[in-house]
Amino acid sequence: MIINHTSPSLINKVTSSHSSLFRGALFFSDDVYIMTSSNEVHLYQVELQENEIIDFDDLIPSENVLDQLKLDVSCLFDLEIDDETASDLLLSNDYDEQLEIISNLLEEDNRDLFDIGYEYIGELSWNIQGLQALCAREMGFLACESQDEQGTVYALNLVDLESRLIYKGQLNNDA
Repeated sequence: MIINHTSPSLINKVTSSHSSLFRGALFFSDDVYIMTSSNEVHLYQVELQENEIIDFDDLIPSENVLDQLKLDVSCLFDLEIDDETASDLLLSNDYDEQLEIISNLLEEDNRDLFDIGYEYIGELSWNIQGLQALCAREMGFLACESQDEQGTVYALNLVDLESRLIYKGQLNNDA
């Protein structure tokens, strides 16, 4: 299977700070689509075998992944969560479900998400997608398959795996 990624810049090296919120994860689709207003758009492909893909709800998070997610929640919402709640968040692929989990925890603490800012749920959701890719990689898979507003998405943590990227050239962006 061939999957596609577009980028406004050339990708030479992927580090854990690449695409900052995603911790080195890049996102791919079956289709080529452009989500940047940049005039410069580069197309990359990765060839995947079925045994290199895990569905997000089959992930088994490591202590490392859970600890990173707990730190994210602490930094974004000043909340301490346990491993079970971190796992529930990681295995959630639904923005509204993530919103409900965080809102309920804040209510228990007599706080309201409105006072903190709803934009932080979006940031948490992006962090979760990056951690799902990291979890998949730790489990021996290259891609974590899930759904987003564009349809099926494959999150790949490509830190030090740039050789898997096949550069296909520059695209026209008429955005």
